[in-house]
Amino acid sequence: MPNLLDSIDAVLFDIGSTLIMGPPISLVKELTRRFGLSADLAGKVGRALMCTDFRGPVDVADALAALGVQFREGDSDFIGQLWREQETGATSVPGALEAVQFFARSGKTIGLLSDIWPPYYRAFARVSPEIERVVAVRHLSCKTGLKKPEGAFFESALRALKSGPERTLMIGDTYDNDIAPAIDLGMRTAWILSRADREASALRGVTQGRLPRPDFTLASIVELQSAVTEELFSAYQNT
Repeated sequence: MPNLLDSIDAVLFDIGSTLIMGPPISLVKELTRRFGLSADLAGKVGRALMCTDFRGPVDVADALAALGVQFREGDSDFIGQLWREQETGATSVPGALEAVQFFARSGKTIGLLSDIWPPYYRAFARVSPEIERVVAVRHLSCKTGLKKPEGAFFESALRALKSGPERTLMIGDTYDNDIAPAIDLGMRTAWILSRADREASALRGVTQGRLPRPDFTLASIVELQSAVTEELFSAYQNT
């Protein structure tokens, strides 16, 4: 297989836990704990939150109520507090900016492909303005109404990038949501194990040959540039 850098035109980055880290408890878990959501209702709430372009917490409360979530005194204030925490609770992942800049300086089109809701995207834009400046395509679940691991979400991102799957690299931290769908479409992949404990089952599957192997499996995004550079150097040595 040709070396990565010479064989791609575009790079898609996941956002959460790949480029930024956020509050330690997930959004849906926070809501499940507060409202006592059943598994079925939690799934519906999660999709609504990720796939709706909310303007503010009042819209969120209305959407939850429409799904059948029962509100008590103080619950609307809780939604407002959660929104504000999501707007301000993100921090940059070390090495993320350098990884994005490496591919941008190599002439690759940079895109974002993320399950994300509006306040958390604002947090990303606030803590990662230098990444924002080089992004050409922002393919976000809250804007498209699609989410991972739906193949249509990836396919529409490729169309927006004007890049074929075989000429595109997907970089993400979750095998099931980021890596497997990309491999299915024929994309190149880099799996960033920023939360290796959550990926233990998939990692065993890859190691044992039961799941397709990504092009790169790395402990952190800090390692990505050197891994790609080493592959490029090795390919040129063998020519």
